Amino acid sequence: MNILILSGSPRKGGNTDLLVEAFVKGASQNNHVEVVSVHDYKVNPCMGCNACFRLSVSG
Repeated sequence: MNILILSGSPRKGGNTDLLVEAFVKGASQNNHVEVVSVHDYKVNPCMGCNACFRLSVSG
């Protein structure tokens, strides 16, 4: 099974990272686990352009 963990904490090495690491350690024994730190990406709020709806209908 593939597991994707989205970590949103802005503090590297903080409590959230420790919990993520503990989960990965246990889950990776029988699964493929990937961690993405959302803080590393520029994520903007929704602008209401509806582009996501156009992509999902056509694809």
